[in-house]
Amino acid sequence: MKENQDLQQDVSKAIVRTLCWFSLFSYPLTAFEIWKWLCRPLTPHRLEEVYQALAQDTWLQSKIQSRDGFFSLAESPLCEWIALRQERFLDAARKYRKLRNAVRLFSFLPMVRGVAASNTLAWWHTRPESDIDLFVIVRPGTLWTARFLMVLPFLLLRRRPQMAGDHVRSKKLDPFCFSFFVTDQALNLSKVALPKDIYLAYWVRSLQPMLDRGDIFSRFQKENVWVKRWLPHAEGRAIHPVLSVRGVPVISVPWHWLEIPLSILQKAHLPRRTKMLVNKDTRVVLSKDMLKFFVEDRRQDFYDAWQKLCEDKGVFF
Repeated sequence: MKENQDLQQDVSKAIVRTLCWFSLFSYPLTAFEIWKWLCRPLTPHRLEEVYQALAQDTWLQSKIQSRDGFFSLAESPLCEWIALRQERFLDAARKYRKLRNAVRLFSFLPMVRGVAASNTLAWWHTRPESDIDLFVIVRPGTLWTARFLMVLPFLLLRRRPQMAGDHVRSKKLDPFCFSFFVTDQALNLSKVALPKDIYLAYWVRSLQPMLDRGDIFSRFQKENVWVKRWLPHAEGRAIHPVLSVRGVPVISVPWHWLEIPLSILQKAHLPRRTKMLVNKDTRVVLSKDMLKFFVEDRRQDFYDAWQKLCEDKGVFF
């Protein structure tokens, strides 16, 4: 009996922790999504246990609210968030159509092994001014070449964020952001994780593959097994059946001779602040296997805000 009570308390507290996290993004969840994204339970739980807790646990019901199949913390503006999620879903659908056209072009680049939507686009929760953020996996020795060939058309068409010094000068509609490249030799992102990186755990599992050569994203998810400590139920998303692009047959081309000159060219044109942060910590990483340009890295801020919410609710572990 006590063991059953402990399990019930565990799932209920994990549900509140999960809703605390998503409340930071004004993002209500369905019961299935709560189970899928359940955060740091002591042990994995069945979907039925989540449904049972939501329906029967009076302690849990005092902490949360529900409407139209969605759940949030009790004090959240749930009706507003449901409408917001629907509105942002439609904006994301529009962005995905643009991204699909771009990924068709990327599929002709033989060094590109995988392209995925990331950040708010991966959650289908974008605003009109939100970037189309991409995570790209390439063959070893082609990081800078791939980035140059992918970015150049959007730079010429002014579909990139316009910079004034170190700041965004103006926001074009649906700018493409090429902020994270890795080679297929550096798929485990634990090396750039913070000590308690719940944000990166959700980021990894939420990626939406659009181009997937040789099941590279399946391998990517398997190599990031550390995420299971945070999200024991969440699996990597499958390639989208409608929006994804089939890769064209790869023609072997000796691109490696371009890598050094293109790396020199692109490094010279990085914003001043980006240059100052190169390899100082995990925000901006330039190596032979990774290009990461996250100058405004708010992972610790989100963790601190989540921790405070959890402590207020009495569910911090």
